[in-house]
Amino acid sequence: MVEAAELVLSTKGAIWKAGDTFSDHKGTLHGMMGPIDVLAARWNGGDKEGSANDLISQIDDITNQLGK
Repeated sequence: MVEAAELVLSTKGAIWKAGDTFSDHKGTLHGMMGPIDVLAARWNGGDKEGSANDLISQIDDITNQLGK
């Protein structure tokens, strides 16, 4: 789970930058920083129940909107 935590933490910079680039989605994208930290902490603590599905869904929604 530690590798997964490191991977999800590594996405923060790109997600933050995307928020700066796509101002209509800035609040949502910048708002992901806390949940990413919480998820990584859970995974680092051995909690296998934590899921990135909500974060992935939010990113999918935004990319779908941008693709229109």
